[in-house]
Amino acid sequence: MKKYTLILAIMFATVIFAEPSENIITQSINQSEINIKKLSEDKRTLVIELLQLVNAKKQSQQVLDSMIQTMPVDVQATFKEALNADEMLKLVIPVYERYLTVDDLKNVIVFYRSPAGKKLLEAQPKIMKDSMIVMKVYVQKKLSERLNLEKKGKDK
Repeated sequence: MKKYTLILAIMFATVIFAEPSENIITQSINQSEINIKKLSEDKRTLVIELLQLVNAKKQSQQVLDSMIQTMPVDVQATFKEALNADEMLKLVIPVYERYLTVDDLKNVIVFYRSPAGKKLLEAQPKIMKDSMIVMKVYVQKKLSERLNLEKKGKDK
């Protein structure tokens, strides 16, 4: 915001106090575009660093492999060839950029480099696996209860 205010001030001063100089205005605008581009590049670099820290490529590949295994055997090879974890990660970089600021990214990276962050990364696959088991048991129990209630209601 300060940069844009500065640009407006320069433009205003140029118009009032001096002969208009397109060169000064153009230089100011170009400098702002460079600063925005630099910020964007810095943010992208941080997102990529975060994705590397959290082993996103490995996790994406595991998700792809799991999805492919659920497909009919005759199309598995085609999808394995067509789907690429690296390409998927490139597609999600803008999503991270949209929702996280540069400071957010820096803080999350610091966390994942800390002992607690490293422990979470190490434990996360086990946590997810166990959580899926717990959720599966929960869903089966609730469905069974619901079906038994409906069956009892029809028997009356």
